[in-house]
Amino acid sequence: MPKKVKISVIGIGLMGLQHIKAIQRSKNASLHSIVEIKKTGNELAKKFKVPLYKNTKILLESDKPDAVVVATPNVLHETDTVQFLNSKIPVLLEKPISDDIKSAKKNYK
Repeated sequence: MPKKVKISVIGIGLMGLQHIKAIQRSKNASLHSIVEIKKTGNELAKKFKVPLYKNTKILLESDKPDAVVVATPNVLHETDTVQFLNSKIPVLLEKPISDDIKSAKKNYK
């Protein structure tokens, strides 16, 4: 059997929870971890038996996932997404990369 893709969900609001449910149903993926600052993160991490990280930097320094779903508020999208891409981790971004066009057009290495 092929190895499952380990996916971390960043932000567990309405859409983050939908992505967790989809990962749970997948035969090809498993939930690696959750990144959330709200108290609900603790409950969900226990429920799904995965590590909880308070921010993306700690996740990247600890145990890198194979991929991530970024489902945080728009204002955090650019920073979180670029951080993962620079670490060579594929990203599914739930919403626009940025709140403004100038920031969205930046070139990243």
